[in-house]
Amino acid sequence: MSVRYIPWSMNPVLGQQDDGPLAVLVVSGGVLSNQDGYPSATRTVRLAGSLHPGMTALASTVSTGVWPENHGVVNHRQPHVDRLGYEIARPERATRQSVWSAAAVSGRHVAVCNWPHGLLEPDLEPNLELRGRLDRIDSRAIEGLAAEAPGVCPPGTVQPESMQSRLRSLPGSTSMELGCAAIELMADQGPDLMLGWMPSVPGEIDERRARLELLRRRLGEAAGREATLLVLEHGVTKPSVFQQSLRSLPPRLHVLGPREFSITGRPRVDVIPSLVATAMGIDPAAVRYRVDSPVGGQERLEAAGLPNPNRISAFDLKQFEFERNREIGASLVARGRWTEAHPWLSASIQTQHGRVDAACLILILIRIRRARGEEEAARLLASVQQRLPGSLHGLIVAWLGGRTDEVIGEEGRAILKNLGPFLTDAILIDLQRRGLLKRSGSSASED
Repeated sequence: MSVRYIPWSMNPVLGQQDDGPLAVLVVSGGVLSNQDGYPSATRTVRLAGSLHPGMTALASTVSTGVWPENHGVVNHRQPHVDRLGYEIARPERATRQSVWSAAAVSGRHVAVCNWPHGLLEPDLEPNLELRGRLDRIDSRAIEGLAAEAPGVCPPGTVQPESMQSRLRSLPGSTSMELGCAAIELMADQGPDLMLGWMPSVPGEIDERRARLELLRRRLGEAAGREATLLVLEHGVTKPSVFQQSLRSLPPRLHVLGPREFSITGRPRVDVIPSLVATAMGIDPAAVRYRVDSPVGGQERLEAAGLPNPNRISAFDLKQFEFERNREIGASLVARGRWTEAHPWLSASIQTQHGRVDAACLILILIRIRRARGEEEAARLLASVQQRLPGSLHGLIVAWLGGRTDEVIGEEGRAILKNLGPFLTDAILIDLQRRGLLKRSGSSASED
């Protein structure tokens, strides 16, 4: 494929396209690819790697085209705008747009199925109207119906409601099976743009590939034009960046169908909304959600019947901000944006209990050593020495001093294991960059 990447915010307004419906699917690593290769090497792009704090954050980047430091999603829930209770994570609160809202406002029939984060209702700014149609089957509906009998489909999780009876009749007893069947149900509605989250697909790899091809044909038959699938095959995204390896296999983007996409270089997953906007001929800047003002207070909580465990205390709010800052900082580090990561990490270097957060400290030390030298990093370490376990302090001293044998020795490896794969990789990669450790193709945390 020829490839030319234009950031979503710079994407020009295009005229109406007539290249058939488009589906964007997110699947787990190994669903389409194995050691024997890709479905079609000429229709697969190997994206640059990036790490997200959980699949909800990844889904938010894929739907909005911006990263956690902009959409703010680092968990499956987030504080409500009045900061008194939690709600399902909704990145539009921060970005005020998503790829499906832009398509719906542009007059397209859009369907969203099993997406990990919540969707804001189309509450648009004045002078904007929803000229298209936005159907959805929320992940909560699939989880509820896949639960032990009797299955529950929470109100408001299926739109239009007329699809609920068909959803209840779908085969499949597990969330995986029901999720796949729900996406196929959506395809039968013939939307112009469909977005679906398929964490896994049952069967062997040839059966999985065949099922996606059948989905493509069903979508095309329902719409009366040949369809194209844009499939993001992404590795497992654990709840925290610190639980993931800096050397995880990069995601792959597969094109199944007749459409041609122009991508240059080696972009990351945030390129997907740009590709969709160009392919669908929509203007991503055409929609802006109204942002709710922080009103309601205790009366809103009482009226909503929000149980006490879902209400936020001052401690909870500070803890949420602490975790958000460190996860965003680590996500930036994983993309090589150390300077931007520094203020996020600095904001979380100390916990609410007054303890030094080892993860933030180590990442800050790496940046300071690179930018200002070992002496400056040693001064920072000395200022917090009394607040660190002796074994951890000893490992950091050995690493800063370039004593590789101590770092990768038996005692050092035991400490690295406790730090987790992300920090282990960060430390060992730093030693490699300094020429003090032989490079390896495998994850440093697995050596």
